[in-house]
Amino acid sequence: MNKIFPINNDAACQYKWAWSTIFLNTGTTASCHRCKHYDFNTETIKDFHNLPGKLEDREKMLQGIWPGNGCEYCRDIEVSGGLSDRTAFTNKEAGILPPELQSNSMAVKVTPTILEVYFSNLCNQSCVYCRPSFSSVIENEVRKYGPSQYNSNYSDWLRDDRQNYKTYRDKFFEWMVENGNKVVMFKMLGGEPFYQEEFDMILDFFDKNPCPNLSWHIFSNLNHEPGKFRGKLDKVNKLIEEKKLKSMMIICSIDCWGPDLEYVRYGLNIDWAEKNILTLLNCSGVDIQVHATITALSMPSMYILAEKIREWSKIKAIHFHWNTVHTPACFDIYHFGDEFVKDMDRFIDVIKSEKSENMLVQDTVYGIRAKMLSSQIDKTQVNNLYQFLNELDVRRRDDWRKRLPHIATIMEDIIGKTNV
Repeated sequence: MNKIFPINNDAACQYKWAWSTIFLNTGTTASCHRCKHYDFNTETIKDFHNLPGKLEDREKMLQGIWPGNGCEYCRDIEVSGGLSDRTAFTNKEAGILPPELQSNSMAVKVTPTILEVYFSNLCNQSCVYCRPSFSSVIENEVRKYGPSQYNSNYSDWLRDDRQNYKTYRDKFFEWMVENGNKVVMFKMLGGEPFYQEEFDMILDFFDKNPCPNLSWHIFSNLNHEPGKFRGKLDKVNKLIEEKKLKSMMIICSIDCWGPDLEYVRYGLNIDWAEKNILTLLNCSGVDIQVHATITALSMPSMYILAEKIREWSKIKAIHFHWNTVHTPACFDIYHFGDEFVKDMDRFIDVIKSEKSENMLVQDTVYGIRAKMLSSQIDKTQVNNLYQFLNELDVRRRDDWRKRLPHIATIMEDIIGKTNV
């Protein structure tokens, strides 16, 4: 299981073979967070990783052809001279090769080793770049106030397939009974997993169906009362101690730090989040990763987050990863041209002193920086973001310009509003 991806050409990506994301609340699946979602139904859900569209993408990649469907993101990073996710670490990552590919390097019908599952949209936050499919708070907000005029994603459910949810969930657990021993990494997302009944269902599943080689990863906003949070971790540690689970990693969805974070991750209690991080740092059976989504609102204070991580890492190593937002388009940093290059440089100055385990991740930052420099300002998208935040002020009785004055200045300079 430590073999490296054997398909070596200018288009093939290991994630297409090893990774599957399932959205049980919408009835769709993908093999990369930037790529096309393929539909499944109650008859095809258990073949979610080998639907016709996914097989076609793999066939093209075998021939060295970029399949499109979102893969052009990595292609464009590479064309600009940067290291994409595909070239920086995805194809170099060992231990995730599907069993079929280990014996036949031309296999396209395979079993995923990385499984990422979105259950319901139950959540306790309304992050500003999120959507109803992933936040029940935003769903309720949209039902009350209606759709956004400037950010269609804010009121877009993608596809709501709730009538089949219980069937999808039941068949997913059937698939896990049959294939869970081949999965090396199981990722649970939401909504907020620690708030969902499926968290306890997964605990019960691993108790009855031990997977001693599987690492359970949970993406969490850490917006939990610290005592209750510790209690849930104790249950996970018990599974690990009984060798029913290999390990646990909590991926903390934190984009920046300080007042900017409490606005971007709307509803977050930053004091709770830091206390829960300290709990994780002192929990021997659980690893911790911070995953930041780079947006036009988080970029200016990402360096502060990097400084906090450097401080926390004195207690225990923290894995630090990031990606740029793809949708909603108005949050995309590339629509701001090179406006945030100085902020990126401040961020780089902090992380470049980190230990070698972060070096590959640092390489991806230089790719993002290179694309910033080659991007042109999209005044329409900048204006859409500005007006969308004004809409949120009305809905949430807030004032984003007072919260984020530095970002307001950048946007007003771009769109020509000097007396707002």
